[in-house]
Amino acid sequence: MSRICERGKHDPPPERRDPRSRCAPKRPARWFPEGRTGIGLAVLVCALGASGCMRSEASSSAPDEAGEQSAYTAHEHHAPAHKPHDLPGALQSLRGRCAALVKHRSQKETPQFAKELQEALDIAGWLPELAADSDLGRAEWDRVNEAGKRLADQLSKLDDAESDDAAKQAREQIESDLDSVQEVIHRNAALFPARPVGDGHAGHHPQSE
Repeated sequence: MSRICERGKHDPPPERRDPRSRCAPKRPARWFPEGRTGIGLAVLVCALGASGCMRSEASSSAPDEAGEQSAYTAHEHHAPAHKPHDLPGALQSLRGRCAALVKHRSQKETPQFAKELQEALDIAGWLPELAADSDLGRAEWDRVNEAGKRLADQLSKLDDAESDDAAKQAREQIESDLDSVQEVIHRNAALFPARPVGDGHAGHHPQSE
């Protein structure tokens, strides 16, 4: 059997062979050097893939950063409305609230008394934190901390008082503990810039007679 393209004696010379013949030698692609076409395509695919990954990482990290910033902002603005800004503000608020407690108790205003009592207990519990924020020395901080503990105890006794005498005794002890905090503030006045009266916090209650 004769082979296709097998050169015979009647075949034309190589220089006159039809270039469209299936046996004509193949020419390499004009724009890609022979042997480098696959490498070029691989490099192109990798470059496109890397660009896509970078865009994907950037877009996925943006929501995370926005979410963290939002959570941080929400945390910063989550302070209760009745929390004072500083130690003098806490003292001012406690004096007003304790006077309001006596008034609500004498007038048997139970809901108002319960609300004032809980907020007063909260402020007494914040005294050590507010004292620490003011850069007080350790000894002065200890005095405020102990006064806060006594205040919380006496506020609870005022709540449980079954007689006017017991309530009066609790109130007198509360006033004594507040005076202890006042003395700490006076001894360290340089740490507490002067501000207008009533600027302790929006939750402040004016002291009544």
